[in-house]
Amino acid sequence: DEIAQTVLAFCRKQCEGKDANSFAVPIQLISQTLNIGEATAKDCCTKLTDQGYIYPTLDEDLYFAI
Repeated sequence: DEIAQTVLAFCRKQCEGKDANSFAVPIQLISQTLNIGEATAKDCCTKLTDQGYIYPTLDEDLYFAI
């Protein structure tokens, strides 16, 4: 879906050149930057995780793009 693709693109851009051990994209940043609700952002991240595009890091509200 379109929102999930936007979230994925945002995560990939944020993660470019970063180390997954020391960096992750928080749900709150995704929500605020893309002007979507946190529940929507979380749903998109869950969907993208299930599809193998991103994964949760230090806790379930922080994600890194593969």
